[in-house]
Amino acid sequence: ETISFPLGRNWLIRRLATALGTTPAEALSSLKIYRGNSQHDAASDKITAALTTTRTEWLTSFREALGKVLNNCLLPDNLFVLADGSLAEIFRDWLANEQFDALTISNKKFQINVLREDIFKSLCAHGSTDVHDFTLMIEALYCDMIKK
Repeated sequence: ETISFPLGRNWLIRRLATALGTTPAEALSSLKIYRGNSQHDAASDKITAALTTTRTEWLTSFREALGKVLNNCLLPDNLFVLADGSLAEIFRDWLANEQFDALTISNKKFQINVLREDIFKSLCAHGSTDVHDFTLMIEALYCDMIKK
């Protein structure tokens, strides 16, 4: 079973921007500095608080999405996270620190696999552009798989 979970990169950045009272670009920049552990303590505390609130909201929505899947089937042990860059690690960390074991076939924790753009680059032909949309690559591969 596959679900698309719409609370990803843009959602996270918008939530942080609102919480920090800044623009999305500045929020993303602050988050990258925060993840690199090179931010001033006061700024770090502010981002930590914003991420804690955002994490709670994200996990609540994620549990609701899983609940919809559970109406039709049991969950496998493997969970694939498709997100870009350092944000994928945030989502992976949030999932790794939660208890979902009662929801899986084996009653074990999810094996969380982060799938990065570089895995898919060799499977998709791109024109002369250096900019590759990760989600479009995945959608194209999925459509090709269904077509076959």
